[in-house]
Amino acid sequence: MAGCPRVFIFAGIASVLIATQVEAQPQSNEAGAVTAPTRGQPSPAGGALLYSCNYVTGRKLCGVETFTRTGANATMFDSTGRLTFAPNNLLVYSNTFSNPAWSHAAAKIAPAVKADPFGGKAGWSMRSTAKKGSYYRQAVKVEPGLNYLNTLYLAPGAASWAQIDRYDGSSHPSWINLSSCTAGTTAPGTTLTVTAVSGGWCKVDQAFAPASATVYPGFAPASGDNGGPAIGSSIHIFGEQLSLVTYQTTSADYYPTSESPYYGPRFGYAYNGSAWVPAGLMLEDARQNQLQYSNDLTNPVWVPGATMKVARDQMGVDGVVNGASSLTGGADSATNTICQAAKAWFHERIFSAYVKRINGSGVVNMATDAQTMAGTKATWRTMTITPEWTRVSFVQPGITDPITCFQITTPGDKIAVQYVQNENVPNETRPLGATSPIATTSSLVVRGDEMLVSENPILLQAKAFVVETSGQLPATDMALLGLTSARDELAIGLGEDTDNTLYSTFSFPKLSTTNTAIWSGTNRAGVAWGDEPVWNALSLNGGPVAAGDGEHGVLTKIFWGSEPFGGKACNCFIRSWAAYSSLTKEQLSAKSVVGAPFLRRVH
Repeated sequence: MAGCPRVFIFAGIASVLIATQVEAQPQSNEAGAVTAPTRGQPSPAGGALLYSCNYVTGRKLCGVETFTRTGANATMFDSTGRLTFAPNNLLVYSNTFSNPAWSHAAAKIAPAVKADPFGGKAGWSMRSTAKKGSYYRQAVKVEPGLNYLNTLYLAPGAASWAQIDRYDGSSHPSWINLSSCTAGTTAPGTTLTVTAVSGGWCKVDQAFAPASATVYPGFAPASGDNGGPAIGSSIHIFGEQLSLVTYQTTSADYYPTSESPYYGPRFGYAYNGSAWVPAGLMLEDARQNQLQYSNDLTNPVWVPGATMKVARDQMGVDGVVNGASSLTGGADSATNTICQAAKAWFHERIFSAYVKRINGSGVVNMATDAQTMAGTKATWRTMTITPEWTRVSFVQPGITDPITCFQITTPGDKIAVQYVQNENVPNETRPLGATSPIATTSSLVVRGDEMLVSENPILLQAKAFVVETSGQLPATDMALLGLTSARDELAIGLGEDTDNTLYSTFSFPKLSTTNTAIWSGTNRAGVAWGDEPVWNALSLNGGPVAAGDGEHGVLTKIFWGSEPFGGKACNCFIRSWAAYSSLTKEQLSAKSVVGAPFLRRVH
């Protein structure tokens, strides 16, 4: 299995449940949607629970919060232990084929003419009006060199065959027998999987790596295998999706879109020593990878020394065949180097890469401050490399014109390298530490800020929160919970000065509480405030309660994993949270031991 659990920065796809107390069990439908709990239910440990949400068991949003990411690129480890991308659908109006976003020729389309694969009435009919040149398709910007998956649902109409294409200036057609849900002639460079689903529909998955920066996923009826359309022939169509992926050749879910593409939250997985288990919802701040071709060190932007041998021939941590590069040292350690110049930026940077040893046992170095592309005057740092994929990283003080290099000191030693990353830190007060890998090819890629917020009126009545996190957390300023009110703003932070501190700012009298744990496993923090007398309190992992006088006021907005307005992202997994109408200081301490109450869904 790819991956080494010791150093992974995990991110992923998970779900969430809205939970009640033991006294009032939630109701769920067949899809697993769960009703909100009755407000004011007594908590077993005291206090009145308003709402509870768990991103480990549920693995989706609860419905009372909103997730946003400014930008599309975000990677995660899934349940197989392979690195991939968060859920995404790059098409717009993915099931509104009458929208102008879909271009067409020699074809007509009609809505709601067939029950869709999920039991609704959203299936469409497409009819050809000419013997050739018939299509419906949509233009999408893509990144050549990365992998994409086009998924759509087709069913026979007057035609029992369909043609799909990923036109990119030239056609790449494939054919599907809709009567038997089997693949016919398949375009070169395409992996085509066809599966029969309910209602007589065929789920079609088309995996490919584009050669151009724009592709046009499209479909049309066909007269037979490798045949063109016939006038009047028709097929049924539902829900097309184009996703950025790594190793996948089939899709697990369909994500409908309207005017914007879908870039979903990451409910990631972590290795517990024997299996990959859900870790929660990952939230990170904005970072840019300032190196090109993060996985392909054979590209000319990487300049090898005279004796360094480079090939793209390794299975990657993402499960992609030939997705990673190998480096083999030659006779002269001084020229067993490979370097790339990064974008000039005088802030601190975090260098990271996934590496594993293939042959040998000699020293392997890296640096990000070389003065020439030959590695001159580099401050070499020795990497710890094992036969398994391991992520190595370090912080580089700010310099101008940085050059990133690898060096193999022993002739014949060979390593594999993937997801090489040189992250800028947009604000030097942000946490230092490598965030999730940002894949690049010819462009420098930014993964934007992630935010989870709510203005739900039930939650805004809360006067206490308990939040549970997991993962290795940095020991510098970061926010776990942000609250705004008509009176003030409040940030509940982690690790202000040490790695086991919870602190508050703004309307609190800057409270701080500690315990003897470290931020490496599951950690629970709580905050509460009361009316009579006016007080505020914090507790961490059931440790000492810090309390002080001060009135917070009625809430207007709630932020998880960030300060109000999105500052100081936690760069962590949120496992669960609960909102209470009240908690005493003693109840707060107890809740920060046991976490949020939660029941599994009822079937």
